[in-house]
Amino acid sequence: ALFPGDGGRHWTLELALRLLAPGDLAPPSGLAYLRAWASFAETHLIHAGGEAELARWRFAEHAHAAVAAGVNGAGSPEAGAMALVLARGVELELIGREEAIELGFGGLDAAQRPSDRLAWVETLRTLGVTDADLTARADALVPLLGFGDGTLIELLTPVLLAGDDATAVDTVLVALAAKAKKTRKAVLLAAAARRRPEGAEALADTIAAQASDTDRGVARAAEARASAWALDATAPVAQPVVAAGWWRPTPPVW
Repeated sequence: ALFPGDGGRHWTLELALRLLAPGDLAPPSGLAYLRAWASFAETHLIHAGGEAELARWRFAEHAHAAVAAGVNGAGSPEAGAMALVLARGVELELIGREEAIELGFGGLDAAQRPSDRLAWVETLRTLGVTDADLTARADALVPLLGFGDGTLIELLTPVLLAGDDATAVDTVLVALAAKAKKTRKAVLLAAAARRRPEGAEALADTIAAQASDTDRGVARAAEARASAWALDATAPVAQPVVAAGWWRPTPPVW
């Protein structure tokens, strides 16, 4: 085994590469190896660690395998920041920009941690992905807002709101499920930048709930959005529960 329980330290990865590279052998596909490779590549391609040629070897193949295996975009104690490594690979012409962008979206879609999702979005921006490119992938991006990551919601919501009416409605509906009041207020303020989308009536209950929020900033932003989009911001009145069945008197005590 190339990684006998050491967590994939750099010296082990370097040894593996020195064994693989001369024969141009296919890189291993194990997660431990790929995490170690990402760390090695970050050190030697970004931080000038001295073994850049080994880190360059079959870079694109390593990058594809690392993203497919779920190597963290923002890095971890045992892995390099794959999102940064990918961007550096494009800069060094070790992988094509369009190829890297597809990998970046794949990493974003599979990311499990808020920091990883943010790292992939930032890298995609670094690679030149535009608002129009993001809006074109709204079907994949809107569900990511459902994780409730405040920073990601505040970053993507203004972009997605510029999409078609259905995308705008879905974006507001999903983003307003966030727990943070600051984030929900930001979503409502971002929505002010666009006209009333067709189908906005589907947001009436959601915006009405925000209009009754205890935070006055959130409530005012919701009231303004309800007014501008001609929605009823009145919070629904809870209906009394009527007991079902016939009442029967208590039987006499024996």
